[in-house]
This record gives sequence, structure tokens and C-alpha cells, in this order.
Amino acid sequence: MRCWLLKMAVFGLVLFGCGAGDVDPASDSGSNTDNMVGTDPGSTTDPGSSTDPGLATDPGSTTDPGSTTDIGSNPEITNTSDIDGMMVYGYPVEGGNTFACYTCHALKEPAPMGIRRAGHEIGNASRRPSWKNGNVDTMLAAVNSCVTEWMNAEAWTEEDPRWLALYDFLDSMATVETADPITIQIVQPPSDLSGGDAEAGHELFNHSCSMCHGQDATGTDLAPQLAGTQLSASYVATRIRTSGLPGSPVYEGLTGGKMPFWGADRLSDDELRDIVEWVTTSEISVPDPVTLCDIYCSLADTNCSGDNAIDWGDGDCQTQCAGYDMGGSDGDSAGDTVQCRIYHLGDPAAGEPATHCPHGSSDGGGVCVDATEPGCASDHPKVGQVAILQNHFHGIGGTATVTDNCTIEVTDFEFDGNGINVQIYAAVAGNYSSGFSISSNLVNFPTGYNNVSMTLDLGDHSLDEVDGISVWCVPVGVSFGDGLFE
Repeated sequence: MRCWLLKMAVFGLVLFGCGAGDVDPASDSGSNTDNMVGTDPGSTTDPGSSTDPGLATDPGSTTDPGSTTDIGSNPEITNTSDIDGMMVYGYPVEGGNTFACYTCHALKEPAPMGIRRAGHEIGNASRRPSWKNGNVDTMLAAVNSCVTEWMNAEAWTEEDPRWLALYDFLDSMATVETADPITIQIVQPPSDLSGGDAEAGHELFNHSCSMCHGQDATGTDLAPQLAGTQLSASYVATRIRTSGLPGSPVYEGLTGGKMPFWGADRLSDDELRDIVEWVTTSEISVPDPVTLCDIYCSLADTNCSGDNAIDWGDGDCQTQCAGYDMGGSDGDSAGDTVQCRIYHLGDPAAGEPATHCPHGSSDGGGVCVDATEPGCASDHPKVGQVAILQNHFHGIGGTATVTDNCTIEVTDFEFDGNGINVQIYAAVAGNYSSGFSISSNLVNFPTGYNNVSMTLDLGDHSLDEVDGISVWCVPVGVSFGDGLFE
């Protein structure tokens, strides 16, 4: 017989179990990529742990069977049958994004460390007479609203073991026989956003919005940095009040995005003004980002000197690099891109500078040249089609052209560079969550992209799998901007 003690500061829970067949608490959850459920969308990761806002996305990092640290006053769970349901509550849903039920909903309020989430507590959810303002008939339908609209995953069925485990877990947490229904108040932001108290907004942010955006709005794997971004007050207020799926079958008045909205029942207008004042005036000391050209020039200086030095003509390395195609992927060894040149100027040039330094030069040395694959035809009906990128978030713009059966050329690309992990995705019928990446991570805030050109290789995919591209936020599953080929 073996016994284990699982203490989870993340959830404020303690679990204890014994027996030859006990589940290993560090091994499962019934989830793995990202997602969440509940009765109302809300905020995001964890409180005082917003220094580690990724806790809900890394199951291996949240369990410590050998820990004996005291984790607070929340109820103890001693029934091992509750384990799976607790994991469903605390971890992202397989096939979804990085959100979990825990992201937006505490089990009980006030929550540990005083963190306020966008959604209401759900410890008594199974005992409520109705859900989602009466807009759904069952608790499963309420959960599926979160699973599909906020966690970007497929709806659960009545027989889904995740649903059954979650229901049993929440029902075991109930403290009343019959709970009052929850009223969710979706409202527009006030027209006058002035008069907020930045200091109060900063403190409130770190006890609410930090669940996703991290302490001091420095960003996490759930949501991007906000501090120092100079966002407008109206934009910030609109995102807070009405972010969510437009045309939602459950909620009216949402305006797009995966960020959970904050209703007036969770955040007052005065509190909203305080947060807006702090976010829009906050500054953060962020070191200048290391750009691809910084890497390229550093490698050229380190590995290509003397007889192998690269001739920059009348300019310098940075000037030369600014004219390169910023497309390609890390590790590319061919193609007329900065990524190809970086590859050859790295370890290959360190070992054989005479061979590889020329490949890092402006003419590519016969290797870092036109990325068109040998023999790649141009006979597909989509060759020559053009997609105009339409902005949804973060200033996306540009034109994408199918140049041959293997390649998409993006010109005049615009993007503020902010996000978590943002890549160019290709897909059919706008279904980018089932699409595939054709770029590396584009995040490089605050430098961003201004009229940049990129050559994107379809790799093992074909144009039959493409009728549009998206600047896709991978962890959350939302398009910052996209366009269809015509």
C-alpha cells in the first residue's frame, strides 16, 4: 500500500489518499492543452502566483506529493474519487487553449490571497436552480458555453468522463442544499472614463487581472503584457466589459476575443476607471528586445572575421539586415531569409567559417537564396490569389500572395508585436484552430513590424489545405487578423 499527500497551493486544496491502486496525482488530469469550464467567463490564472501564471498549463509543476507546506484554509478533500474532477477544474481542456475553469472561477470566495476572478465562484454551481441568467437549460450546457466559447474546445456530452468528474467534484464542494441563481450583468463601459485613481487601479489589477496578465501587467502565457503599451482608455474599457464571442448563443453584446468579460456584478464602473487609468498610464522598464537582426549581426561579428568577414558595402550590418526577408523558421538552412543566414552564421560558421560565412552575406552565397523549392510548380489554381489581412487586434495589416504551389509571400506586414505566441496559421474556411503554422513566433514587442516582407513555406502541406491565413495567437486560440485568398 502506498500513501500520498497532494498539497496544491494553486487551488488551495489538500488531498490525501492511500491504497495499492491510488492514482498518481502528478500524472493525470483529463486535460492537457488548455481550456476551462464553469457558469460564467472571467479572469485568468492565479493570484499571488501570477509570478507563475502558467501554473494551470503545466500539470507537472503544480503537484508535489512530497510537499508538507501549509496551503491555507480552503476545505480538505479526502475522497480520492474527487481527484479527477479537481484536475478537470484546474487544468486546461484537451484540444482547447490555455484557460481552465480555475482561470475564471474560484471554488469559494473570498478566494485565497484575495484574488478576484471575472467569473463567480462555482463551488455551489451544482445546487443552483438556473445558470447563465436562465439562457441555458442545464448545468452541462452552461459548462459547454465556457468550453466552446472561452476555452476553444469541443463541447462535452452527458457521458463525457470529464463532465461527470467535474460535476461530482463541484457537487462535493457544495455547502448549501439550494444555491441562489447568479445574475450576470453585461454592460457597456461608461462613456466618461476619466477620474480614475491609478494607484488604486494598480492594486486592484494585481488582485484580479493579474490572473492572466501577470503582476504589474508584465504578461504571462495566458495574456500579453499591458504595462507600457499605451493602449487607449476606450480600448481597454471595451475589452474588459464586452470581450467574448460575437453572436454568442448565451451572452448578448460581446465584441470579440477570448478574454473573459467582467460584468458589472464583478467590477464596478468606478473600479473599471481605476484600472483603465493605471493600464493606460503605466510604464515598465523593459530592456530593448533582441531582434533577429541583433542575433544576425552578433553572429556575423563573432564567427566571421578576418578573411571571412562579411562585406557590408556602404552601410553596416543592421542596415543590410533590415532589407532581408524576416520570414522562415528557426533552423532553416535554405531560403532567402534572415533565419537561413542566422543558421549558417551560428555553429556552422563557428566550425567552418570559410564555407558558411558567405551563406550569411547579402547574396546568400548560393544557399540562402530564393526559398522556392526545386521543382515546385506553379500550376495550382490558387497561385496568384491574394488575401488582404483584416485587423481584429494588435494593428494587423498586409497583403499575402500565393506565388507558387509551395509559397506564400506577405508584403507590407503590420503588427505591434505584442502577444504570447503569435504565428501565421493557414487553414480552410477560417478554421484556424485546426490549421497549421507556416511561421515562427512573431512576438517582438515593442519593436513590432512595419511594412515587413515575409516568405512563408507551406512545408509538407499543400494549397488544397489553404484558403486563408491568420495572425494566430496560439495559446489562447484567437485571430489577431486574417484574410481569405481570392
